[in-house]
Amino acid sequence: MPIEGFPDPFIVCCFISDTLVFVALYHNYSDMHYHFVYDIEKRSIQGETVSLKMESNKKNFPYKSFYNPDLNEVYLFYRQGQSFIISPENPQEYILDRMTELDLG
Repeated sequence: MPIEGFPDPFIVCCFISDTLVFVALYHNYSDMHYHFVYDIEKRSIQGETVSLKMESNKKNFPYKSFYNPDLNEVYLFYRQGQSFIISPENPQEYILDRMTELDLG
């Protein structure tokens, strides 16, 4: 369900390879973040789905995700400044940080 006044979805994805897709979503009523890697050929989630209780308000959602093939990392950014660096080989390995306007210069 979208937030009134925001056209953005609560789910983002990016390709890791031709057959693997990183997916992140946010359930705003429970403040829960989820991410996983989906295999298109096998039609299944690879490994376990990661869930994390977030401390934010109901108008938060993942905004963009990008894959960096040089470092083999996925970058995920939330509307309210939370950011993740996630290992696509093991989504349980991630770093959660908070960006502020000071980080942007």
